Amino acid sequence: MRKFIHERANDSAFVECLTLDKNEARDYCQWVSLKFFLASYEEFLQSEQKKSGDIHKLLVTRDEAEKQNDLYHKEHIWAVNETSVIDDSDYRDVNKRRLGNFLLLNEGLNIAVSNKRIEEKIKLYFDIDENTPNTLMIRELKSFFDKAIEEETGWKKRTQYYWLNVYKRFFDIREEKMINFALERWRTPGLDDNVSRVKLNSLDSARNEIYTAIK
Repeated sequence: MRKFIHERANDSAFVECLTLDKNEARDYCQWVSLKFFLASYEEFLQSEQKKSGDIHKLLVTRDEAEKQNDLYHKEHIWAVNETSVIDDSDYRDVNKRRLGNFLLLNEGLNIAVSNKRIEEKIKLYFDIDENTPNTLMIRELKSFFDKAIEEETGWKKRTQYYWLNVYKRFFDIREEKMINFALERWRTPGLDDNVSRVKLNSLDSARNEIYTAIK
């Protein structure tokens, strides 16, 4: 088993499966295990705050849900039909397809935010009624987005290209945390080529890959 993992499912291959190269055509919306991955990430965030996460509540199906607003869906943060930053109606931008663009969202909140821009959605996530179900993965988005804006310097005007760079940085920050969580959660100890963590930078124009593996 260790030989198989070393050759076919080592940490480097694992990271490649969780990231999209800039010219890659895959879409994580089609990943059958996406909801389980996101629920596991939420459970991890709950444990960071010394809380007991209920992964079943996040994975419950339509038939099991008692109320419509108790049902969680895998949803895009940057909406597919939001084209004010980049018009990708002919070919969906890679940042809308990457792992960091997905979260679990209950139906009521999803309807409320609809196809708004990312920064508008994040504000709405924090302005919701206190009785509306939400997740820690939603609550951490504001700090990620604020950090992305803080790092995107040197612009005199906030043009479409400025916002595109902010969005890329935002997804890099979020996805980096998600992948490092996954490495810690599912790695096989003792392999020679273990990756301790990754750094993501999708703004590096010299590379097609967006991650750097740190041994």
